[in-house]
Amino acid sequence: PGAAIAQPPHAKAALMAEEPPPTREWADFYGTLTVDGVPVPAGTEVLLRDPDGIVCARTVTRAAGRYGFLHAYGDDPATDADEGARPGDALRVIVDGREYPGKMAVWTGSLSVTRVDLALSSAPTAVSEARPARFAFDGPQPNPFNPSVLLRFELATRGHTRMEVFDGLGRHVRTVISADLGPGRHEATWDGVDENGRAVASGLYVIRLSAPDGVITRRAVLAR
Repeated sequence: PGAAIAQPPHAKAALMAEEPPPTREWADFYGTLTVDGVPVPAGTEVLLRDPDGIVCARTVTRAAGRYGFLHAYGDDPATDADEGARPGDALRVIVDGREYPGKMAVWTGSLSVTRVDLALSSAPTAVSEARPARFAFDGPQPNPFNPSVLLRFELATRGHTRMEVFDGLGRHVRTVISADLGPGRHEATWDGVDENGRAVASGLYVIRLSAPDGVITRRAVLAR
């Protein structure tokens, strides 16, 4: 019988609560699964996360040493939320609450079935795998929000960056960021007030990120 895979206390229970949000974009993965050369036992939980940490797939193995089908959801371009993987994303593997070095596969698109045999190792890697910067604007968190909302985004190139808030009628409410920023991950917070420091009313707000890489908008609901 295979050796049990070590995991931090309570990690599995916490991860079990995370379910991938279903979207119209999906792909299936299946194959063999070993950790340090030992087939994982039946009942092992397997998760996939995209580079932003969003759980886009979850399954529990039914047979020792094999997983699948692992139904992975991608980001739906028709919505404002970031629900999952996007083309070019390297998917990360979490087995029974532990993330292993490397990547499972690169998300290439929807409606595909791909065999990926996973031979994972718990040994630390000497060099971490860097992910190239990209232009992205995560979904506001939380949403709805009260009194403030966290806004995470990523830039691929350096340049002047603006993040502005507009109300449902298109009127300018607040400039959250107006600065020269470099490539990589950034975050900001909007506290639900306008340029004059007055609290704004409950309702739908549009948050626009403008940078040399392009323009992305997200919607957030303030519920006081």
